[in-house]
Amino acid sequence: RIAFARLMDLKSMEMHREELLSIAPWMYAERQSGHPDEPDTSTTAEALFDKALALREGDRLPEALVVCDEIVQRFGSSKVTEDLEHVAAALIYKGLMLDNSNRPEEALVTWHEVVRRFGPSDAAPKSNIIAIAFFHKGKTLARMSRTDDALAVWDDVVRLFGTDDDPIIREMVAKSLCNKGFELVRLNRPEEAVDTSDEVIRLFGSVEVSELQDEVSGALFVKCSALVLLNRPEEAMETCDDILHRNRNNAAPKSLESVASALISKGTMLFGLNRPEEALAVWEEVLQRFETSESPVLRDAAETALFRKAEYELKGGRADSAIATLDRALEQETKGFPETRWHVHLIRARALLTEGDGADCVRDVEAVLSILPDLDSLPKAALDGLTRLAVDMGPEQMRDLIKASPAADLLLPLTTALELELGEEPRVAKEVEEVAEDIRRDMAERREAKNA
Repeated sequence: RIAFARLMDLKSMEMHREELLSIAPWMYAERQSGHPDEPDTSTTAEALFDKALALREGDRLPEALVVCDEIVQRFGSSKVTEDLEHVAAALIYKGLMLDNSNRPEEALVTWHEVVRRFGPSDAAPKSNIIAIAFFHKGKTLARMSRTDDALAVWDDVVRLFGTDDDPIIREMVAKSLCNKGFELVRLNRPEEAVDTSDEVIRLFGSVEVSELQDEVSGALFVKCSALVLLNRPEEAMETCDDILHRNRNNAAPKSLESVASALISKGTMLFGLNRPEEALAVWEEVLQRFETSESPVLRDAAETALFRKAEYELKGGRADSAIATLDRALEQETKGFPETRWHVHLIRARALLTEGDGADCVRDVEAVLSILPDLDSLPKAALDGLTRLAVDMGPEQMRDLIKASPAADLLLPLTTALELELGEEPRVAKEVEEVAEDIRRDMAERREAKNA
C-alpha cells in the first residue's frame, strides 16, 4: 500500500493518475482472512515494488520492468493477499509503463497476463482486475490504430460488467463507453456516438452517482461533438447546457475544466450560427472565471476565448482591438497549450499586418512556425492561415521565413507552392507538387477576392 501510494505521486505516471486512482479502493480494501501457516513475505514484495517505482522515476525503465517481472515470478503463486495485491499492481504498472513508452505489443501481452492470472483463480477481487485490464487493452489497441478491436474490447467490458454494482467496475464501464464514443466521433460515425453517449447517461447520469460525474461530462462532450457532425447545433448547445448544469456547484479541478470546455464549445457554436453577441457574452464569462487561473487547462480555455474574440474584432475591421485582446492572451505567466497558442500568434500576425506593422508581424509568424513541430499533426487551419498571410506578405518573405524555421519539413508543400509562384522549379515528389498546385489555386482565389 505504501509503494502504491508512492506510485500515485510519480511525475512519470501523471498522465495515468486517474486510472491508478481507480484501482486504489481495491488496494486499500479490507484484507481477506490470512494464512497464518505461511511466512509473511509482503514486506519483500513491497520493497521490490518500491524499487521498481524508484527505477522508473530515475528513467531506468528496463530495470523497472525486470523488477516487476521478479515480483510476478516470486509472488504470483502466493496465497497471501498482500502479495497478490503487489503482483496485480506490478502487472498494471508494467502495462502502463510499456504503453507509455510506445511498446503497445508488449503492453497487450501484459493485459492478457492480468486476465490469465486473475481470471480463473479465486483470488479476490478478480472481476475488478479483469475490468481494469480490459479497459486498458482497449486503449492500447486504439493507440495502435486497431480501432475495431478496441471497440470490441470496450463492448466486452459493458457486456461482462455492465450490471455490476462494484464502484471500480462501474467506472471501467463508464470509461469504456466514453472512449468508444470518442473513437466513433473520430471515425465519423456520429449516430453511433450519440447512442453510446446516451448509454453512459442512462447508466450513470443520475445526480446521486457523483463519483462518475467526470465520465458523464465526458460522454456529454462526445455527444456534443457528434451532434455538431450531424448539423444539429441547437441540440449540441443544449448538451453544453447540461454539462454546465451538472457541474454548477462543483469546484473540483476536473469539473471546472468541464465547465470551461462547455462554455468554449457553446460560444463557438453561437458564433457559427451568426449570433456573435451571445457568443461574446459566453466568452466573456470564460475570461471572468478563468483568465488569471494557474491551471494550464483553464488558462488554455481563456486563451481560446481571447483568440475567438480577437478573430471577431479583426473580421469587423478593428485590428487595433484584436491586437489588444491577443496581448492579454500573451501576457499571463501561465500559458495555454501549443494547440491554442499558434492561433493567438497567427491572428495577431494578421492584425499587425493590417495595421502596417510588418516587423512585429514577422515575429508572430516565426512564433507560429516554432510551435507547429510540437503538435501531433499539422492543422489544416494553420496551413490555410499561413497561405493567407503569404498572399498579404508576399511569397518570397513567407518562403524565407518557413525555410529558416523548424517547421520547414512540415510545410514543404507550401514552400513548393511559393517557389512555383516565384518562377522557380523545385524538385519535389509528385505528391508534394500536387498539393502545392492546390495551394496555388487557393492563393489565386484569395488574391481575386482581395482585389474585388
